[in-house]
Amino acid sequence: MKKIWPIIAIAIVLALALFLILRPKNKKLSFTFDPTNSAIHYETGASHAEWGKTTFDVSKDGQATYNTYKGLKLEETHTFEVSATEMTKILDVAAKNDFFSLQNNYIDPMIMDGGYSTLTINTGDQSKTVRLTNYDLPEFSAIESELYTLISTKTGKIIY
Repeated sequence: MKKIWPIIAIAIVLALALFLILRPKNKKLSFTFDPTNSAIHYETGASHAEWGKTTFDVSKDGQATYNTYKGLKLEETHTFEVSATEMTKILDVAAKNDFFSLQNNYIDPMIMDGGYSTLTINTGDQSKTVRLTNYDLPEFSAIESELYTLISTKTGKIIY
């Protein structure tokens, strides 16, 4: 009986190694985009509506609106145009961070009062929405950073 245990251990190690080598790989979905046929909706805010939120929308024709709210009251509105080059920069960051492969929802249930962010990208016939609630996701944050840079440049406001 003592001689069989080393054989079983070796068999388990070999089976695990084969599994790791032969298992299906997670393929990252890529997407193609046309910056002149793409739209974005971004919203971020606090768990409590009275604490406020911001929204940012870019339509397929490049018209953008950035709104800030205090509670339910609209505080500020900025409208501007987003060029195809600027939209391409955002979509490139989304592609590099595999936006269309992300889960639809990320949430940390241990945090009761916090914030949320939602990003929807429509490009061609593809659409994807990702929502974070009390959650930090580096891939999402990279896209947010690109949005904040554009908004700051266009409005002259520091966005963070």
